[in-house]
Amino acid sequence: MKLHWFSPLPPARTGIAEYSVMLAPWLSQVADVTFWTDQKSWDPRLEAHGTVRRYSPDQVPWEDLNQGVSVFHIGNNPNFHQSIWRVSQAHAGVVVLHDVRLQDFFWGILARPGDAGEYVRCMERVYGRAGASAAGLGDASPHLETVALPYPLFEPAIENALGVVVHTATGRDLVDPRCPCALACMPLAYDPTQARRPVKASGPPHELVVFGFINPNRRLISLLRALGEMPDKDAFRLRVCGRLWDEAHVRAKIREYGLERHVTLQGYMTALDEAIARADLAINLRFPSMGEASGSQLRIWDHALPSIVTRTGWYAGLPGDAVLHVDVETEIDDLKKHLSAFASDPAAFRAIGERGRDLLALHEPGQYVRNLMKFASQAATFRPTRGWLKTGQRVGLDMRCWASAMAVDSLASAAASAIPKVS
Repeated sequence: MKLHWFSPLPPARTGIAEYSVMLAPWLSQVADVTFWTDQKSWDPRLEAHGTVRRYSPDQVPWEDLNQGVSVFHIGNNPNFHQSIWRVSQAHAGVVVLHDVRLQDFFWGILARPGDAGEYVRCMERVYGRAGASAAGLGDASPHLETVALPYPLFEPAIENALGVVVHTATGRDLVDPRCPCALACMPLAYDPTQARRPVKASGPPHELVVFGFINPNRRLISLLRALGEMPDKDAFRLRVCGRLWDEAHVRAKIREYGLERHVTLQGYMTALDEAIARADLAINLRFPSMGEASGSQLRIWDHALPSIVTRTGWYAGLPGDAVLHVDVETEIDDLKKHLSAFASDPAAFRAIGERGRDLLALHEPGQYVRNLMKFASQAATFRPTRGWLKTGQRVGLDMRCWASAMAVDSLASAAASAIPKVS
C-alpha cells in the first residue's frame, strides 16, 4: 500500500515529530511511505525509510495523493499542524487526533488580532448559538481552556475524514457521538530505547523535572506554589525544560514564592533525556486535559522515573502503582503530601517508576503500525460514501438559502433516500 504521512518532522520541536521518526522503520516494513512536510529541513533518518516530499497547502499534487491512503496528524499547535489540516479539508484521509480538545488550534488559525469573527462563526456552525456565545466571552488562552471542556472543537478537524484515530478511551468517548466515520482507539506507540536509569543517591536535594510545551494547563504555577509553601523546600530543586507560555509571569511567581535558588528554567533542550535521567521525580500535571495520551509520560516511564500526574482524562485511568495522582480539588495539598513523602523516603518510590516502565509493553510500535494500516485500508473503502455525504451537505446548505426549515427537512429526507448506500 502507498501511504502518505502528513506530520511535523524533526527538527520541529514537538513530540509528534519525534513520534513520526520513531514509527518510520515500522511503517516502511508494511507500506511504501511518503513523508510530506511544509518544512524547509527534516531529519535525514527519515529518508532511509521512505521518500520525503515538500508541499504547501495551495500546491499539492492531488493525483499522487489519490494513489494510496493519506494519514493526517492533528495536534493543538497551529504552527505545526495548520498546513496538514488544510490539506485534510481538501483530500479525505485518516485523521489521527493527538489532542481532542482543539480550541487553541482553531483559535490560532481562525482568529485575527482584533477580529475573532471567523472563530465565532466556526463555533456557531458546530455548537449553535451556545457555542457562539461561549466564543465571545474572551480572547486569551485561559478562556480557551475553560471553553474547551464543554466545547472541545475537534469536529472541524474530522469532518472530511475517512477514519479517525484517537489514543485514549476518554478521547474515544468524547469523539464517538459526533464522528462522521469509523473511529479507532489505539494506545499511543512508544519504542522503549533507554537503558534502565542508575539508582541515584538518596540524599537531598532531590531533583524534580517538568518538560514539554508548557501551557497553563500543565499546572506549573500550582507546583511552584506547593513547593514555595513547603517548610522543607530546600530538599528540592526543580528543572523546567521546555517553552513557557509566559516566561515573565513564571519568573514573577518564582520570586513571589521565594524559589530563586530552587528553580531553573532551561528552555527547550535537545538533550532532554539527559535531564530526565538526572531527575529523581517527574511532574506531569494536566488540567484541563486536552484529551491526549501523554508521550511525555511514556518517556518518563522509559527512564523508570516515578511521576506525579493529575487524576483527569487518560491520566485518571493509570494504575495507582505506576503513578502518583493528585486531584484537581485538592491539587496543592496533594502535591505537598507527595513531595514530603518523597523527601522522607525516596527509595520507596522506585517501584512506581519500575511498574510504569513495565506498562510500555502496551505501547509496542509494531503492533500499533499493524493496527493503523489495517484500519487505514478499511477506511479507504469509505471514500465513495464520503463523496455522497459531501454532496448532501452542499445540498443542505444551498437549500437553507431559499427554503423554510420544514421544507428543508422534507427535501433532505427525500435526498437522503436517493443517495446510494455503499458498503
